[in-house]
Amino acid sequence: MSINITIPGKPCAWQRARSNGKTRFDSATQKQNKANLAYFAGEAMGSTPPLEAPLSVRIVAIWPWPKSLSPKKRLTHHGFFTGRPDGDNVMKLVGDALNDIVWRDDSQIVEHHVTKVYGDKPRTIISIAEVLS
Repeated sequence: MSINITIPGKPCAWQRARSNGKTRFDSATQKQNKANLAYFAGEAMGSTPPLEAPLSVRIVAIWPWPKSLSPKKRLTHHGFFTGRPDGDNVMKLVGDALNDIVWRDDSQIVEHHVTKVYGDKPRTIISIAEVLS
């Protein structure tokens, strides 16, 4: 089985949990990012229960072109987004947000690949496939 999820808008990354000295908690932005991912994942899954098998996850995070890069310069630009956030933090957010929706637990992910690029339409594309032995 394979699942494809597209989340419109600028890609988001995992943020370190905050603390008030007694309790650790997610920031409001982190909660909103997780809820957004969960919504689109739920739409893609429909009534299908969370996957139980080992999984391969591929993420293509597409950021908007910087305004400083003219359309002419874009033609010669390498097209990769090399700024922050790091690709592993994008993966951490996806892994955490899709628990109990797409997979039972993100520990089932045995293989992942994150690509960060520029594009005209910012979005995050997540492809999930069961790994067959």
